[in-house]
Amino acid sequence: MSSYSYTTATGFSILSESKISHDKVTRFLSSEEFTSARLWALLKRTVREIQREDRVIIIDDTISVDFVSETSMK
Repeated sequence: MSSYSYTTATGFSILSESKISHDKVTRFLSSEEFTSARLWALLKRTVREIQREDRVIIIDDTISVDFVSETSMK
């Protein structure tokens, strides 16, 4: 799974071929304040299972606020 641009929860759902829903991604990201260390603890096992000598895995844990959703939730 890869994206050459920013990926939203909806975009991630599409990249996963709808195996992971937009709502599931949103609920997960809203469940706690994630640090890089916490995200790595959650992902490390999966990353180690799929890592290969000829592959690169880059995970950017940057989260940007969706101002439209935030405004509509008030």
